[in-house]
Order: sequence, then C-alpha cells, then structure tokens
Amino acid sequence: MSSTYEWKSDMKNLLRIFIREKQMTGFKYKTQVKELERFDAYYYYNGYGGTSLTKSMLDSFIYGEFEKPSTHYKKTYFLLFFYSFVEKSLAIATERFRSSKPRKNPCF
Repeated sequence: MSSTYEWKSDMKNLLRIFIREKQMTGFKYKTQVKELERFDAYYYYNGYGGTSLTKSMLDSFIYGEFEKPSTHYKKTYFLLFFYSFVEKSLAIATERFRSSKPRKNPCF
C-alpha cells in the first residue's frame, strides 16, 4: 500500500505543476518526485516561505550533512531544471500581471 505525500511548503503548487509537466512529456520521474518531496519538506520545516530559491538554501539541501557525494550531482541536476521552471513561471506570471493592468480610457 503506497501512501500519498502531502505537500506542505509554499512551493507545493509549483512542484506539482513541474512534476506533471515532466510526466506529460514522457518522463516517469519517480526518483525525482521522491527528491522533490524531500525538498518540499526541507523548505517547509526550515521555515522558508514564498517562491524564492537562493543559492545558500539549495546548497544546504544538496550538500546536507548526511548526503553522500554521489547524490550531489543528481540533486544539482534536477534542482537546476526546477529552478529554471520556477524562474520561467514567475516571468510569465509577471508579464501577465503587467499586461492585465487597467488602461486609461481616453473617452472618459
């Protein structure tokens, strides 16, 4: 019986969308999902909020005290993809926000 992970952090929606996008393009992404679940828990339990990612935050997750050197590359690789996805998503959201601002109507 497998249990479903309950996403906790402010990043949960972005993480879910990222995973869904990867799976829709043909990736199974099972191992990476487990690592992203660990990242979600790390993000939440270390008190991070919002949707910002910093180098020190990612370094402390990737190079944690109990992490094996063999996992550093794997974590760096898929977190780089996730970071790019977050940046792209925030840029799109910002552009949509800017273009949705009400314009002054010259008729009034």
